[in-house]
Amino acid sequence: MLYGLRERKLKKRVREVLELVDLEELGVSDKLYEEYSLGMKARLSIARALLTEPEIFILDEPTLGLDPSSARTIRELLVK
Repeated sequence: MLYGLRERKLKKRVREVLELVDLEELGVSDKLYEEYSLGMKARLSIARALLTEPEIFILDEPTLGLDPSSARTIRELLVK
């Protein structure tokens, strides 16, 4: 709601961005951000940045803490 998205559209968009960053298995979780691993936090941060479909956004070390395969996936996603 903070981003101006209504509940149904917000839930749909959350599912979409979690899928984009390969975290669709999380779904909706009551787990706090601080409880996730460094790599999962990085992917969640990217998902949050993509939530509102920005035209441009600036990232600082977006693949920090990711394994090589996940880092490659994120870089490919960001180039699109």
